[in-house]
Amino acid sequence: MTENVIIDIVKKGKIDGYFYVKLSNGRLFYSDSKKVERDIKEHYGISIWEVDRVFPEEYKNPHWRERNEKIIDIIDITEEERESLYQKFPIRKGETILELGAYYGFSSIRLSELVGEHGSIISVEGSKRNYIFLEKNLDINEVLNVYSIRQGIWSSTKRLTLFDAEDERKSFIPGFVENDSGETIEVTTVDEILGEIHLHNNTIDVVLIDLNGSELEALIGMSDLIYKDRPRFIINCYIEESAFQVSNFLREQGYKIYLSKGHRVYALEG
Repeated sequence: MTENVIIDIVKKGKIDGYFYVKLSNGRLFYSDSKKVERDIKEHYGISIWEVDRVFPEEYKNPHWRERNEKIIDIIDITEEERESLYQKFPIRKGETILELGAYYGFSSIRLSELVGEHGSIISVEGSKRNYIFLEKNLDINEVLNVYSIRQGIWSSTKRLTLFDAEDERKSFIPGFVENDSGETIEVTTVDEILGEIHLHNNTIDVVLIDLNGSELEALIGMSDLIYKDRPRFIINCYIEESAFQVSNFLREQGYKIYLSKGHRVYALEG
């Protein structure tokens, strides 16, 4: 079982108007948010994609205490099935990961460590601002196994407004964030993107989705990938309706579905 990273901050401050945090393991992260320490803990320290049993003891605030028993809280399965899931879902050395919604690259860097030098990460981020920090953080940390793409993800190719909320969440779905303005960007399908790049091992092993409401649209646009590679899925849906839509879609594709707290969907080929 992969251990979570202990966040040991040795230096922090502000340079050229940007916040930065340096960890004892040498990692350096830049952000334009005062919440950079929180973001590092959530996206690099505990790594939502690792499926570990418990959160580290350092997370003592009420938000974490509500969720600190187990990351996976599967309903109506046996302990044997639960143990099997813990073996199947964590990221493995040498795998190729497709990350949709890479934010500032904190999770991308952690994923790059998990797959190792023989694995690779395809990190996709639609927001111009987020992508600037994604590139900066990959570059400053000399991460060589992450291929970053600035592209909005949808079920077809068109132009959509990416709404921008004050809490830094962004979404193509009107009403998902409390803002009616944002940037208009080009969106396309996962199948289109993968058709234009060369994969090291020609197979996507895991698809990670964190798209603030457009999870189903992303899945519809990767029918070729699902048919060809049958990857594992870990999807943050945030709201119940989205979790049900995603679950039903993947179930129809022959996947077995597991739901956890926070409306996260885990899917394995059935």
